[in-house]
Amino acid sequence: MFHTLRSKLLIFLILVAFIPMIIVGIISYNAQKQEITNSAERSLAIQSTSLSVEITRFLEERLKDIQTLANNPVLMDQDSEALDIREQMYKFLMIHNIYFDSLYITTDGTVAVETELGVLGEDLSERPWFEEALKGNIVISDIYYSSLIDTPALAMASPV
Repeated sequence: MFHTLRSKLLIFLILVAFIPMIIVGIISYNAQKQEITNSAERSLAIQSTSLSVEITRFLEERLKDIQTLANNPVLMDQDSEALDIREQMYKFLMIHNIYFDSLYITTDGTVAVETELGVLGEDLSERPWFEEALKGNIVISDIYYSSLIDTPALAMASPV
């Protein structure tokens, strides 16, 4: 089959032409693969940083909201009626529609005023977020399953 000079030259030219092209193709493939991987990693790092910043900003806004509610003069006044406190809490919920409910809890852990859940008089003193709020801290709890509303919840608490 490769006995003639023409066939030998044809095979030689094919090898000379295709072997470098195959080598260049393999090198190019690996370089592009590495560049795409690096680009994807950079993009994910940028997106995760951006998401982290947004979550931090969101949580800071929620902390400011809770601080604003805790600094409400009607809630801070020990002589305020439950109806006045509830009215202020409803105003807060109307302005900040991201929140589901608002509770005013006494220092012994009993719900004194609430807006939606129907948990008036419940004892919440065993909740970890309540204990932290009693220490004077503004608290955002971990997400947990709330037996009061039968759904996952994120509690935020502040001393008044």
